[in-house]
Amino acid sequence: ASATAAAARRNGTYEEDMFRDRAVAVVDAHPSDAPLFLYYASHAAHCQLQVPPALVEEYSAITNGTDEGACVAQSGPDFAPMASGVYPGFDGPYQCRGLYAASVAVADRNLGAITDALKRNDLWKDTLLVFQSDNGGCEQLVQSAATNYPLRGGKASDWEGGHRVAAFVGGGALPGAVRGTALAGVPTHVADW
Repeated sequence: ASATAAAARRNGTYEEDMFRDRAVAVVDAHPSDAPLFLYYASHAAHCQLQVPPALVEEYSAITNGTDEGACVAQSGPDFAPMASGVYPGFDGPYQCRGLYAASVAVADRNLGAITDALKRNDLWKDTLLVFQSDNGGCEQLVQSAATNYPLRGGKASDWEGGHRVAAFVGGGALPGAVRGTALAGVPTHVADW
């Protein structure tokens, strides 16, 4: 019952902000001399695309003069999650590219807040931060609006665009000699971490 009550008190709060705030609170409460494992799985840049109104406005120009009208998969009547809209009260056109860009900005902002908390609490020096996407984006406008260029294919395909994704490792625990080093062609999997 307490979890239900806690969720009800946060009704109307953007989910990504709740996750970020919880991660930052965990870091802030953690002693700097004790090990910490923190798993933060952002839902940003993933269907259903929901972002705060200010970010929708900030990134809406990305769709100007594009074929955005073809992006209908998440706005059609058969896509039930869109019944709630991009945010409460949303009644504008569903602009996939702008919403994806805004969602990536949310992920970037939140990762920055968590990194700042680690540094502020003297935990960064012992941190190994691993960032990895789960799959390439949906490449067809009728599905969404991602691009995996220069790779061919996208999510749910066998082509590299579906499974070769952005990833990086950082943090103070990463040896200085390898910081900033790009490793291309080295296959890894999320289970490798």
